[in-house]
Amino acid sequence: MKHLFLVPVVLSLLFPGAVVSDELPLVEEAKLQPVQVTLRRLVQATDYIGSPLQGDRAELFSSDLSGIQKQLDPLCIAAVTINPESRVSATPGDGERILVHGEWSCFLVKIVNEAGVTAPLRVLSEEDAIVADWFVDRPMQERLAGIPLEYRLLLLRPGEPGKVASILTFDIGQGTQDLGFRSDLLLNFD
Repeated sequence: MKHLFLVPVVLSLLFPGAVVSDELPLVEEAKLQPVQVTLRRLVQATDYIGSPLQGDRAELFSSDLSGIQKQLDPLCIAAVTINPESRVSATPGDGERILVHGEWSCFLVKIVNEAGVTAPLRVLSEEDAIVADWFVDRPMQERLAGIPLEYRLLLLRPGEPGKVASILTFDIGQGTQDLGFRSDLLLNFD
């Protein structure tokens, strides 16, 4: 029972093409207006970089929190949760994971910010095979909005062709990684 957290890691090693994920955390309470403001910026940014969001935009902007998450969560490769003690943990998502050799690829990440943190969220790839960074050019911002739900654009660039695996580590400063390596996320890419 105490080693159940290893199941996704073992399955991803046995079946590298398979996407093994938990259900992403659901935000049930947040003011809708600030979430919609960050969504407008996200849509503008995805259009600007030539990777527009899939789905019905009118429905996205007219949805409540549940509807927004229902539409965007399946597109996310990960969710990052910042708990009330500002500890950071990560969960894999079901979003498509395809990288183009030598090019930046854009991926959606859900941020659940229970602590209301406004610091920059950092991401680091432990493997030289992938360079990781956030898209923080306008209209996006480097710092988190401090609201319970937002979505961010993660940029990844592989250094070698073919299938690549990487451990991504998320934090908001020293000492904020969650205990038990839960801020580390093993992801496989085609």
